[in-house]
Amino acid sequence: MRYQQFTTGVTPLIALLPLMALWSTGCAHKHVSTEPAITPLPEIHVAAEKQNGGQVIDAYDAATLFERGNRLLGAERFADAIETYRRLENEFPRSPYLAPTLYNLGICLDKTGQYDAAVDTYQKLLRGFPDFNDVKNARFRLADSLEALARWDDLIGTLDTLSAQTPDLTPVDKVEIHAKKGAALIETNQPALAKIELEQAVRVFTRAEGVSPTAPDFYYSMAQFKLAELTHAQMRQVSLPADDKALEAILEKKCRLLLDAQYLYTQVIRIGHPHWCAAAAYRTGALYHHLWEDMLAAKPPTGLTDSEQEVYMEVLRKRITILLKKAVKQWRRTLAFAMRLNLDNAWIAQTRQDLKEIESVLEIEEQVGADLP
Repeated sequence: MRYQQFTTGVTPLIALLPLMALWSTGCAHKHVSTEPAITPLPEIHVAAEKQNGGQVIDAYDAATLFERGNRLLGAERFADAIETYRRLENEFPRSPYLAPTLYNLGICLDKTGQYDAAVDTYQKLLRGFPDFNDVKNARFRLADSLEALARWDDLIGTLDTLSAQTPDLTPVDKVEIHAKKGAALIETNQPALAKIELEQAVRVFTRAEGVSPTAPDFYYSMAQFKLAELTHAQMRQVSLPADDKALEAILEKKCRLLLDAQYLYTQVIRIGHPHWCAAAAYRTGALYHHLWEDMLAAKPPTGLTDSEQEVYMEVLRKRITILLKKAVKQWRRTLAFAMRLNLDNAWIAQTRQDLKEIESVLEIEEQVGADLP
């Protein structure tokens, strides 16, 4: 998690250990920065609060509220932290604590699923404090919130700004930017541009200086996976014609794309990131399932009578049952892999669901094949 600490001569540094559990998987930006260089005289506010039937006088300044908010954030009491940070934002609008307060407020809003409010908060921070010491991480967090909202065009713009206006990007930062932009371009139906970004993410990770063997590989794996998805989508877009003369060449093209996508998914699995391994293993099985669906949905050759078409479809179903068997075999291997690693995520859940459905379909198709002469 990109988290802001803020210290002055009178405010103690809050322990970081309770916050480490909040850092998100695949996030390479865990920088903690300190400021300001000049400590102003504190502005003190006094408020009376009812507690246990009586009144308690609370005297506080911006530093006090900021420290309270950070303790609440560290304890994952996000709603209480939001209330405290909002209080600082509203009561001390000129405080030097405002910039890191907005940053940490954005984190809390993200954690409670208030992504629209988080976007507004990060944008307020970036507009009001362009020289904020963690502007890079604020832009990354803004991108994360836009991604959660599926605001793809805004995300692409934010990533472009991040790339163009952030001088201290590391190679791993650049991999994340290219991978996320490529994924967003897929969502906006721009596969050619997406491929350029994704290939650049792979190129930076594998060839750039400064990428250590232990560098986080989440976004590198993601980029490889999305490249495989592009080829998978190309395979599905190849329609099988009813013309016998053209069918063989078109089917060969479709199968070649299937093998290309399978190779790319295998590359993802070889990287070894558990999340993307599960995704690639599931989608490898889906390749064969989708080819089975596409072949079954193709129109019979022209010129056949109704009875001939019926025979044709029965023979076709028998011959392409092997594709379902391949899908089932792959998904069973995926679940075995997940069990070994104690892995359970959305991809594994989808594998279980699809495997159960296709096993039932396969049973029916095998019976159809057995009934044929």
